Amino acid sequence: MYGPASAPGMRTRNVSILKYLFKPKKPSNAEIWQPEDEEEEGELGEGRTGSMASEILPEILERIPKLKSQDVGESAEAAQEIVSLTNSTSNEEDKLIGKTGVIEVLAQIMMKGSDAGRLSSANAIANLVANCESNKILLCNIPGSLSALVSLASVSDKGASVVARAMLNLVANKELAVAVCRTAGALETVAGLVLKGHMSTKEDAAHVLHIVISQGKDNAVMVANTENALQALKSAARADNCTDEARLWSISALQGLSRCSKLRISLLRSKIIEDVCVPLLSQQDTAGAWQEAIQTLAVITAANLTGWCEDTVLVNHREEVAKLVHVMAMALTSREFGSYKFKNSQVLLALWSLSPNDSFKSELVKAKLLELCIDMIALAESPETSGPHKGMNLHMLLEMVYHFMFLEAGAAKFKELQGKTILESIARRADPLARKLARGALWQMGYRDVCPQQEAGNHLFVSFSKEDEGRVRQLVRALNSKGLSTILSGERMQADGKKNGKKESHLYAMSRGISSAAAVLVCISGSYNI
Repeated sequence: MYGPASAPGMRTRNVSILKYLFKPKKPSNAEIWQPEDEEEEGELGEGRTGSMASEILPEILERIPKLKSQDVGESAEAAQEIVSLTNSTSNEEDKLIGKTGVIEVLAQIMMKGSDAGRLSSANAIANLVANCESNKILLCNIPGSLSALVSLASVSDKGASVVARAMLNLVANKELAVAVCRTAGALETVAGLVLKGHMSTKEDAAHVLHIVISQGKDNAVMVANTENALQALKSAARADNCTDEARLWSISALQGLSRCSKLRISLLRSKIIEDVCVPLLSQQDTAGAWQEAIQTLAVITAANLTGWCEDTVLVNHREEVAKLVHVMAMALTSREFGSYKFKNSQVLLALWSLSPNDSFKSELVKAKLLELCIDMIALAESPETSGPHKGMNLHMLLEMVYHFMFLEAGAAKFKELQGKTILESIARRADPLARKLARGALWQMGYRDVCPQQEAGNHLFVSFSKEDEGRVRQLVRALNSKGLSTILSGERMQADGKKNGKKESHLYAMSRGISSAAAVLVCISGSYNI
């Protein structure tokens, strides 16, 4: 688990199965922690340290022979004793216990023991991998261990709870998140737990999917391609019979999927916006910290998918869109809004998606987004890569500024903020994209500096229709004979730079050809004479 042991929103591993399953209701203002908070907050719990760590090892070693017993009842009893011994162990103790070989023995019981033994073994393993990376890797290197863990979900509600908790502890490691995704039936099982079982099981299962998606685009694609995962997240995000925490992790997982460009079309076809975002944004009762975070995540999800479109549903929720500026400011400081810790990149991507849309420019400027952009540009240029600097993308920020300069009030405000000086400094840099965006923004502000010659590339980009290819080829040969190089529309490059490969899309090839061209030649006339 993540964050300090005192965080009221997180279940620690220092509880027995019964306390875990029948714990009292958590307070409604419980705080939500993200996996990356682990580095900032330190390890969970205090545990035992120093000489006390040596006291538990003899007890563990004493029970290993019982675990290996052929008597399934004796081995199950020993596994339950291991659960009791490891309920309050520290990270260092878990690491030492892992070196005794007990995890391998517990894994064998989990694969081949009785139902009671399998359940106790899985619970003990969940304790031992909670904060110890070496134990997580050790478990996943045991063939069949993850499959055996997944299969426990169908044994009983207790088994489902243990599976969800163990998975939650494992997927914080990026490599193990990939291993879980590749385990047959793992994602299907976790997705199924989002909608059934105890409330705590639903919360953990939704949290698992959220973390898996946040660990990489490939993981996000695998989750989206899992038949029941997307439907489970949609149902849980708007369900009245799920806790606010389960709903929060579900919409957060959907927001993570919306960040992946490969999935946007499929998400739109599955009606994520109509079925999830619109109902959440239309809720009248927004009291409570969790509700604030849920609505903000719904806005970000819709912005990632349709923020630049004129007919986006967010046109009817301008106040919530403007609130993203405040959320961005909170992400840069405490990173917390509505008891949910937003990442800079989460909110920045949503604002970047909204910036070309004329419907929101006025509200975002009034919400002081341009003032915040100046601060974010300074952070993006800082050599530091952690804290408030993490997730700042200079190109995205400059593109946002460029779009706002088309608004008269935006250009006037940026002049007032001395933004001209910042843009002029960036316009003299070596980075070609940053330079062009800065020059474009200055142009829109009314500063008509002449583009220096070195800004232009050394080739012509020629665009033509397929039926004119023959005549265009003749034109290109004539241009080449005069010492001019050309790139034709439709020419694609492989990773090694060769033409006509299959690695590059037509759209990307066209963008590459146009972006650095000295001139763009569009052949639409019947005369192709030079």
